[in-house]
Amino acid sequence: MKSCDFFEDNLVKSYSNPLVELDEMLKRMILENLGLENHIDELLDSIYVLFRFTHYKGTSIVSADENNKPAELGGHTDDNFLTFISQNQVNGLQINKNGERVDVNISLNSYVVLSGDSFKAWTNGRLHSPIHRVAMSEESDRFSIQLFLFTKPGHFINTPKELVDEEHPLLFKPYEMLDLSKYVTSQAGYGAPTDTFKAYCGV
Repeated sequence: MKSCDFFEDNLVKSYSNPLVELDEMLKRMILENLGLENHIDELLDSIYVLFRFTHYKGTSIVSADENNKPAELGGHTDDNFLTFISQNQVNGLQINKNGERVDVNISLNSYVVLSGDSFKAWTNGRLHSPIHRVAMSEESDRFSIQLFLFTKPGHFINTPKELVDEEHPLLFKPYEMLDLSKYVTSQAGYGAPTDTFKAYCGV
């Protein structure tokens, strides 16, 4: 069992480490573009990683049993900074664009990178957090891997003062990501308006 655990641990690290490096490169590019080079170390030092595997059943799984339906994931935004998504050859990811659902075709050995609510708040709305969902239309099962970049517990998401002025008033109050996650899954979060994130920390 120990040797198996060692193998699995190394396999996850060999997959995730290049993505963590890519995350750092993207954040550096974004902050340099915004003229916030002095905030790079602060942002990178506060990050921790969540790794998740997901299995969505294909349409062929539907049988006479009406309760046995293809797995889907409803429309939502991610509450972290950046999300990296890879998959097998079966598509299913959709992104809302101008009110329409657009299919995202992810080729093998490539990733989709989504900006989350926390990066939207940190940049005072300069980055967009897209609504996305998974809707299965193919017969084969879909397997995907998601790598989420969060901030460490106790670290508050706070918009740098350089991004707030008369033309760009503050859009979001400081918040701690763990508290946001608790709110999203709470009864209050479920009963919030369409934009749950804005309901939680919008100014």
